[in-house]
Amino acid sequence: MTEPTNPSDPAADLLSERERQLLIRDLEVRGALMELKAAQADLIERNDSLNRREKELLLRNLEVRGALMELKATQEEVVQAEKLTALGRLVTNMAHELNTPIGAINAAAVNLNHGMPELLRRLPQLFQLLSGTEVDLFFALVDRALHHDQELSTAAERGVRRQLTARLEELRVYSNLTRLARDLTRLGLHDELEPFLPLLRHPENLFIIETAASIAIMLRNVRNIARSVAKARTAVLAYKSFTDDHTSQIPGRIDLNAQLEELVQTYRDMDYEGLSFETHLDPEVSFDFDCFPEQLLQVWANLIENAMDALRFQGRVVVRTRRRGGWLVVEIEDNGPGIPEKIQQRIFEAFYTTKQEGEGSGLGLYLVQKIVQNHKGRIEFESQPGRTCFTITLPIDRLRAD
Repeated sequence: MTEPTNPSDPAADLLSERERQLLIRDLEVRGALMELKAAQADLIERNDSLNRREKELLLRNLEVRGALMELKATQEEVVQAEKLTALGRLVTNMAHELNTPIGAINAAAVNLNHGMPELLRRLPQLFQLLSGTEVDLFFALVDRALHHDQELSTAAERGVRRQLTARLEELRVYSNLTRLARDLTRLGLHDELEPFLPLLRHPENLFIIETAASIAIMLRNVRNIARSVAKARTAVLAYKSFTDDHTSQIPGRIDLNAQLEELVQTYRDMDYEGLSFETHLDPEVSFDFDCFPEQLLQVWANLIENAMDALRFQGRVVVRTRRRGGWLVVEIEDNGPGIPEKIQQRIFEAFYTTKQEGEGSGLGLYLVQKIVQNHKGRIEFESQPGRTCFTITLPIDRLRAD
């Protein structure tokens, strides 16, 4: 008989289960290793890609740097060419602008040279003729003539002479009427003759009035020389400022109100007939603040002289100051014809001018803007017929903010 089979061997079953578990783990490890290798390969590929991109960026960076160097070199060439062009225009404009005051100085000097000897010869005789009261009237007449700068056309002068002749007859001045009317016209004495009747009725009235006219003309020539020198100095300062590096100038501390008042008084002292100056200076601006004093003085002088030119020396210039928080505000206003709207966008351009040749360099407002910007301030303007106002706003702590 066949021996019966053992239906279950516990030891064999246990071994078989262990083998299955080991096999499963082996498969899991192999799978994990394959994933790790795949991740490693992916990492290597990404690293290679990054390296390629880094090289590409490096190359692009080098290309950009090269392009910037070429651009800088080109810019320097353009700037140099512009400087040479500007220098040519600068020299030409300066020659024209200096020629006008130099011509005026020369003409005044010639007049003084020709007229002074005759005037000196007349003076001793004059003082022998006049009483003390009449001497005072004589110098009052000369002083009044000095405040007359208005030039008359030939036709207008003839009309004034006829009127003066008629008026002198009314005042019972009967001798030398035609020549008296001529010299009174030269003196600008067109009306209010009554205070000077003792001189006009004097037996030597023509000699007295001619001498007064000569003195007035000599003094006007001296004043014209002073004005022309001031214009030439302003022109030289403008060109010097244009060629200088503004940041190299020496800083200082000024009282803005005091600087403006002193400058305006200088223009008042020039005695322009028909031109008045007003100042409205806020006491809160009367303190010392850091700035470049010479530069600011040039700003105010340029703006005031532009206003005077616009007014053709007939009108009003107003200078105002005020404090607004940490800012100082200066306004320079005139009641002239205004700036034409079509050129308002160009007035700060270098060499742009609407003045006649020899009367302006076209650098004034350009330099004003540069100086204000150098002080970290701003300049604005508004203009219409009857009112033009430039407003300059400056930070009080300009230098301390640097």
